[in-house]
Amino acid sequence: MKVIISLVLCLSTASITAQDISQFLRQGSIVPFQGSRRIPIEIFNDLILLKVRVQGVEGTFVWDNGFSVTGLDSAFAVKAGLVERNGSIAMIDGNNQRTSADRMIAKEIDIQGIKANGTPVVIFKIPETIQPRKQPFDGFLGSSVINRLNWNFNFDNGYVDVSLDPFNSEGIKIPFAITGRNIHVMEGNINGTRQWIEIDFGSNNDVIYLNRARRSLFGNNNFRLVYGVSTFALAGMPPMDTSFVLKDTYNFTFGKDKIVPAPGIVLTSSEEEGRLGNVFFRRYNLVINCTPKKPAYILRPRTLKPEMPPADVFRFKIMLHEGRLLVGKMEEVQDNAGCPITLLDEVESINGKTADDFADNLELIEYQNNLLKSSLEMELKMKNGTICRLKGSR
Repeated sequence: MKVIISLVLCLSTASITAQDISQFLRQGSIVPFQGSRRIPIEIFNDLILLKVRVQGVEGTFVWDNGFSVTGLDSAFAVKAGLVERNGSIAMIDGNNQRTSADRMIAKEIDIQGIKANGTPVVIFKIPETIQPRKQPFDGFLGSSVINRLNWNFNFDNGYVDVSLDPFNSEGIKIPFAITGRNIHVMEGNINGTRQWIEIDFGSNNDVIYLNRARRSLFGNNNFRLVYGVSTFALAGMPPMDTSFVLKDTYNFTFGKDKIVPAPGIVLTSSEEEGRLGNVFFRRYNLVINCTPKKPAYILRPRTLKPEMPPADVFRFKIMLHEGRLLVGKMEEVQDNAGCPITLLDEVESINGKTADDFADNLELIEYQNNLLKSSLEMELKMKNGTICRLKGSR
C-alpha cells in the first residue's frame, strides 16, 4: 500500500462549468525576480517536502504536480486567515474517487522568497489515513503555482533551484504537456505501443499504474494477482480492488530514450490512463522546465544511489484502520502461504507489536518494508489465535 495525494478538478454539478474551472486555475501571478532561488527540500515517506508561507503563516507542504491547485488542510487555513469560503468545488482523488473542497483565493503564497499573489487554493481536512503523525504536513503546493516556475532538483544535496527562466542542462530530455486541468502528461512507449502517462509527484509509488484494459500490451507476460487496498488517497480508503502486478521485463521508452530498468507495472481498475509517481524520477537529479512553449523534464545522473523499495514482498500486507490492524492486501497463492486468513481479517500483533505501537499507516508500512530489507520473517498473530509466519518473495 502506498499513498497518492493528488486532486484533479472535475465537473460533477451543474453549477460548475469548464469555464469556471479554467478561470479558477488561471488566477494569480508570480512576483518577478531575477536569477534563481535555492530552496531546501526533504524526502519523507518518498514525498518531497518544503516550507511554504501562506498569508504569512509557515507550514510544511508536499510538492505535488498531480494536484491541480494548491491545497490547504482546514486547520492550517484557519491559522492563515482563510475563513471566508468562495463556494465549493468537486474533485477526483488519486484513486478516481470523488470528493469535494472549499475554494478560495490566497492573497500571497511565499516559497521562501518566491511570491505568488492572488493564487487559487482548495481547503479540506487531510484524512488520517495519509497524514503522518510524526511529521504532519499542512498542504500541497499544487500545479497552479508549480507550472508558473522552473525547477532544478538536486536530490543528492537536498535542495531545488527555482527560476522564472528555463534551466539549460544536459541529460535525457522528455517533453511533456500541461493539460487544461494543470496536470503533467508524457507520451511513453510500452512494448511498441504509445501510452499517455500522468506524472504525479504526490504519488510515492515507483511503478506505472495502468487500467486493466491495457493488459493486451503485455502479450503472454506473467502477472501476480493481488486483492485488496493498493493505495490510500484523499477521499479515504478506496474500495477493494483486484490488481495485476507484472512479473516479467518489458520494453519502455520516453521519446527516443529507452529506460532501463523500466518502472514496474500494476494494472488496476482505479486508473483511467496511466500514472507514474516521483520515486522513479528521484533515480535522477531532475530539471522540470514548465514555462517554455515546449516544456520538458531533463533526467541527469545522480552522485548518490537513491534508496529503492525492497524487491521482495510479503504475500499479505497489513494496514491500520480505525485503531485496528487488518489484512489490507493479499496475493493469490494456492495455500494462502499456509495461512487460513483473508482480506480484512483482524491481526492482533505483528512480531509482537500491536496497533498501539504504530502511529499511522506510514509507520506500519515502513516497518513491514524494513523487515523485507533485512530478510526477516513477519509473524502475524491473528485475532482468532492463528499464527502465520511469512517470508518475503518475488
